[in-house]
Amino acid sequence: MAPEASSSPAEPRSQAAALTPALVTVLEPEADSTVTTGIFEEDTNFGGAGELKVSVFFQTTAFLRFNLGALPAGAKVRSVKLTTTAFTGYAGGYDGNVYTYLVPDNTWGEYTITFNNRPAHVGGPLGSWFLWYPYVGYYEDKAGVNEDPSLVPVVQSAMEASDRRISFQLINPGYYDTYYYPREAADATKRPKLEVRYGDAWQTASTAPSVRTKHSATLLADGRVLVAGGANNAGWLDSAAVYSPATDTWTSTGSMSVKRYGQGATLLASGEVLVTGGQNTGGVVASAERYVPSTGTWSAAASMATARFRHTVTTLNDGRLLVAGGFDGSLGLTSTELYNPLTGLWSSGPAMSTRRYGHSATLLADGRVLITGGHTGGQTLATAEVYDPATNSWTATGTMGSRHFGHGATLLADGRVLVASGLTPSGVLTPTTELYSPATGTWASTGSLATARSEFSLVALPSGRVLVLGGTDGTTITPSVERYDVATGTWTQAPPMSGPRRNLTATVLLDGRVLAVGGQADASTASLVSAEHFTSITDL
Repeated sequence: MAPEASSSPAEPRSQAAALTPALVTVLEPEADSTVTTGIFEEDTNFGGAGELKVSVFFQTTAFLRFNLGALPAGAKVRSVKLTTTAFTGYAGGYDGNVYTYLVPDNTWGEYTITFNNRPAHVGGPLGSWFLWYPYVGYYEDKAGVNEDPSLVPVVQSAMEASDRRISFQLINPGYYDTYYYPREAADATKRPKLEVRYGDAWQTASTAPSVRTKHSATLLADGRVLVAGGANNAGWLDSAAVYSPATDTWTSTGSMSVKRYGQGATLLASGEVLVTGGQNTGGVVASAERYVPSTGTWSAAASMATARFRHTVTTLNDGRLLVAGGFDGSLGLTSTELYNPLTGLWSSGPAMSTRRYGHSATLLADGRVLITGGHTGGQTLATAEVYDPATNSWTATGTMGSRHFGHGATLLADGRVLVASGLTPSGVLTPTTELYSPATGTWASTGSLATARSEFSLVALPSGRVLVLGGTDGTTITPSVERYDVATGTWTQAPPMSGPRRNLTATVLLDGRVLAVGGQADASTASLVSAEHFTSITDL
């Protein structure tokens, strides 16, 4: 092989450069070789020749085989880039492109393949590159880059095959010679590479400092996530930790003054987090605390007038927080309270028409708040009501087609509200999903979930699609994830989490990934310490 040139190739432009977040796997060949007729070399193997050659002369071509096993099962390919680095060549004339062809037979051996036993390629070319070497003896490292979109479906198909391998043949039909570094090159940057960008994949995040379930998770202004309180098999928790997506690390932070689970946790305009209510061994609590991310410390905030947990907290457009309903230890509550972050004071809000806990609260596009379903302490609800900050009053609105308790709800990009699953009377789970139109105050049914569930998480993705994650189907705890498409009104299966989780938190990070933390994997009180994040193919 010729000595490596001192000059470096120009950085090739990548069609995937703008994709974020980047889930990327870069593979080197597990096998490569040249085949040629040469001068009576039809049965000669060049697997150990120290170079790869592509030339029309003597029908000289190169074979590459990649093992795709490092890519997550179920992942969807977004883009593919095949790169090889040439060190010399010769431009003779005619078509100087080096074309990539798919070879469906992956059983060829690096040290046994010859021109006479080479596997055949199929179909037309899957992209190409062009490298110019003006004369024999001209040495310069140049990157041959092929990121043609036609590579995507063949790599996707290979990922789903049983052997999870893909082979390519490199062919030049014109009078051009190019010599490339093989997979054995001492400089790893010059070896052939297959870069695959993908989505619809879960990745393990670093382990949280402590196990917890029924905790809160709040996205901070700087993109980190504050996880606080909850419970484990030893009891209720006052501890907190902060996750940094940029470094995939957890840091323990200051503990709350009160152990609590089922609390509210809300990001304020100041960047602080207000935690309200919850429950612990002493019962339901009314206390509140403020967390300062810059110092990692908590300070006492004014307590609510009423102790509550499983309540809702909604940030109004004027910055105040509306706390509605919740459970007082015996029954659901009708009371509401308003918190002013600037003064740190609470004021009484108007009572709802019905006792509710385990309900949902969604800020509408016009600044009003929609409350749906929940439980009174005696029955599951299908009713809904709307709070108007302008008049400080509640108004009944359309009743849902099904009762929902412990359900999920989110605002869609078109202004409607999606309500999904939860419990109906007698603890029966429902797969029903409904859509609320604020313009008409009415509900309409839409596609149902494949798995009815409670104790799950629901999040809206940047694309406008919606995910439901985990929970229990009433018999088992599930790792399953379903994705709702607003355009079609249907749910489809997304890749499942690495294991079952209920009472987890799911947080959409600033880069669009979803962070799932903690929860429980079985019916016991044992909690999880693990975390994982999901990148949706629809949000790349």
